[in-house]
Amino acid sequence: MSIVINPSPAYLKEVILSAATEATHIFGGMAVVDASLGQCLSDLPPAALAVLQQVDLLRQEVEGLSRFLAHISEEAPQHLQCALDPVLPFLTLQAQALRLVGPFMTAEQTSSRGFCPEEEWTTNDALASEVRVRHRQSR
Repeated sequence: MSIVINPSPAYLKEVILSAATEATHIFGGMAVVDASLGQCLSDLPPAALAVLQQVDLLRQEVEGLSRFLAHISEEAPQHLQCALDPVLPFLTLQAQALRLVGPFMTAEQTSSRGFCPEEEWTTNDALASEVRVRHRQSR
């Protein structure tokens, strides 16, 4: 399901930081799944353990991606802007699209949809907090 929103042009630095925040969100969800599955290790066959190792590797890769993007956003020039409209068709999940693009929508656009990006950030790990703080400071 795609959504129709018209975000304002955004500074590339902030868009990259938004992507870092989204990667942190995914990392947090994967960490919960990984921990939950890890509690069942004694009941799983060896083939399932291999899948769990893949899930753990993916979790670590998403964490690395989040940190990479957060660092890149710090290094990006302040003045570069990018249009977000062309990427919206690639974001098929409404909640994800709003997390990624919502911060660049006007207050009127977000309130008309009942959306507050901060409510969508549900992970509680230190990395998510760090990315959120950087995002707020970059505004």
